[in-house]
Amino acid sequence: MPALFTWALAAIAISCYSLLIWIINPIDSASFHAHNFEIHAIGMWLGFVISAILVAFFVVRMGRTIQLQQKELAEQKTQALQNEQLIKLGALAASTAHELGTPLGTMQLVVEELQDEPKLNTSNRQLIVLKNQITRCKEALSILSASVGSAPLESGEPMTIQQFINELLEDWQQSRPEINIKSNWQGDSPGPQILAEKSLQQAIKNILDNAANVSPDYVFCEAQLAQQKLVLKISDHGPGIALDEQHKFGHQPISENSTGLGLGLFLSHGIIKRFGGNVSLTNLKQGGLQTTVSLPLNTLLV
Repeated sequence: MPALFTWALAAIAISCYSLLIWIINPIDSASFHAHNFEIHAIGMWLGFVISAILVAFFVVRMGRTIQLQQKELAEQKTQALQNEQLIKLGALAASTAHELGTPLGTMQLVVEELQDEPKLNTSNRQLIVLKNQITRCKEALSILSASVGSAPLESGEPMTIQQFINELLEDWQQSRPEINIKSNWQGDSPGPQILAEKSLQQAIKNILDNAANVSPDYVFCEAQLAQQKLVLKISDHGPGIALDEQHKFGHQPISENSTGLGLGLFLSHGIIKRFGGNVSLTNLKQGGLQTTVSLPLNTLLV
């Protein structure tokens, strides 16, 4: 039972026992035995009250402890399943990175040959964009391959938080030049120095990609630095998400749908959670979705 019901039951039992002791008195009050029984009854009443209070107290504490243990076990089980899924995805990503190396190299050679052909109608600017995108893909695969080996994926360089956000947005803008993104910084400038880890950068870029996929004309990123936390709010003008499906995103790898959320957010959620942060999704009143990333500074500081 809830704690309130347990204490209520204890109070009712004490009240009923008190009525039996103080109201019902079957022995003649004038006799010597009645006086002795009254002292005995008072002792019985006091023992019952103390026992009832102690039993109720420890039962409530034990019930609360059991509930906390069950909750922790459920969270650990969920976390173990997510870690298992992330390990499988990591193995799949490593094999995919190896397989994509050859076709990307072939595509780069073809683009370079097309640049040497003056008779083609394809503009040189389009070829440069295509070549840059292929180069970015190869660099991403190189980082991924290195992370499987000796070089950790989370390796990075020290920089201030504001510099980290600005470089992250500039780098993402180069990969998505067609997207109109706006940003805002709130807090001390330039902020404390952190270790700009590549895995965290990729996690935030995945969220930006999700917003850009459903709202190419508007993506807004607001960074707040307050109360020893870094909070990123990424908003879009997309369709948002259904309330009954909100709990699924980020907690299990699901297929991409019309909202543009799925595997990318699941990976980002796992990386951000490893840094002690969390990700929440909220539908905006004016339309669109806001993804809030909260990261404690103590896990980021150099």
